[in-house]
Amino acid sequence: MKKIIILNYSSCENNLRLCIINTLIKQYCIVHVLESNHWKNTKNKLQYIKKPLKIIINSIGYINKLIKFIRKLDDYDVIIIGYPAYLDFLIVRIFGYKYLNKVIIDFFLSSYDTVILDRKIIQRTTLRAKLLFMTDKWLLKKGNKVMVDTNVNIDRYRSIFDLEKKNIYRVFVGSYFLLNPLKKEINKKTNNNKMNVGWVGSIIPLHGIEKILAVASLLREKDFIFHIIGDDPDNEWAERNSPKHHNQYINFYGRLNYHDSMEILSECDICLGIFGDSDKAKSVIPFKIFDYMALRKVIVTQNSRAIQELGVLSGLFMVDNTVNALVNQLMWIKKNIKNIQIKYPDIRQLMENDLRKFGILNNEKH
Repeated sequence: MKKIIILNYSSCENNLRLCIINTLIKQYCIVHVLESNHWKNTKNKLQYIKKPLKIIINSIGYINKLIKFIRKLDDYDVIIIGYPAYLDFLIVRIFGYKYLNKVIIDFFLSSYDTVILDRKIIQRTTLRAKLLFMTDKWLLKKGNKVMVDTNVNIDRYRSIFDLEKKNIYRVFVGSYFLLNPLKKEINKKTNNNKMNVGWVGSIIPLHGIEKILAVASLLREKDFIFHIIGDDPDNEWAERNSPKHHNQYINFYGRLNYHDSMEILSECDICLGIFGDSDKAKSVIPFKIFDYMALRKVIVTQNSRAIQELGVLSGLFMVDNTVNALVNQLMWIKKNIKNIQIKYPDIRQLMENDLRKFGILNNEKH
C-alpha cells in the first residue's frame, strides 16, 4: 500500500482543498501530514507577496521541522506539497534533491495570476510583479508533477508562463460536503410565491458580485429574495456596503463559517455561481459550484470553457455573463422550476478519477 506525506498541511478551515484531497486518498493509501500552522487563512497566504521576509522569519520553526523531516522522505512513495508550495519545494530541492521525482505540487492558484492579472493589486511592470512571475514559472517548470483545478487553467498557465511542461494535471477542488455532510433535510420548494436565490463567496473581482446586486435590484418586484453570504479579504466590504444593500429583497449576512453558510443555502431554490469578467473568472470552477451540486440545487453561472468541463448537467444553467441574461434565466427558472430535474454526478467519483491520473489511487480501499 502506498505511503503519502502531505507537506505544508493546515486545518480544513484554512486549506479546504488539501483537506478534501487528504480525506479521499487516505481511503486508499497510508497518509501522514506535516502541519504548517503559520498559514492561518488565505489572507496570510498572500502576505508573502507584500512582506516575504516577515513570512520567512515567521516560518523558521516550520522550516527547521521540515529540514529534520527530510531524511524520513525515504519512507514515502509520494510527496504532496500544499499551496503555497514555494518554501517547501525550495527546501526539498536543497536538502532532498533525490526525492524530487516523488513530488506533486498543489498549484491551487497562481499568485501572479491572482494578484497581478485578476485583482490588479500590483502593476505588471513593477519589479515585484516580475519576481512573482518568475517564482510561479519556476515552481511550475521544476515541479515533477503539478495539480491545478481545471483543464482550462492548465492551458492558461502554459500560455502565461511559456511552458511546454506536460506533467500538469487537473484535480477538481471538490466540496465541503465530502468532509461534513449536511445533517438536516435539504429544502424542497413548497411556496411558489417567493423564489430564494443564494450566493456565497469572497467579494473580489473574480466572483462578479456587482452583477448579482444589479440583478437583485431589477427583480425586486418579481418575488425574488437574494441571500448574499461573504465579505472581501480585509473584511471591509460588508461594513461599507451592507447598509445600502440590505433590504426586503436582499439579505446580506457578511462572512459566515462553512456550516452556517450551507445551512442558509440549503433553504434556497436557486444558487448563483461566478460572474467575474477576468480570464481567471472564466477558467475556474470554484468550491461553491460543487457545494451547490451536493445540495442538489438549481445552479446558474456564467458560461465558460471551465464550467463546461462538468459536461451538460440537468439543473445547471450556463448563461452569458450579462445582467440581462441572468435576469431572463432566473425568470425562466421561476416559471418552470417544478419541471426542472436535477441530475448531478458524484463529486467524490469525479475527484477520484482525476487523482488516479497521478497514479496515487488504485482501485482497492483499505
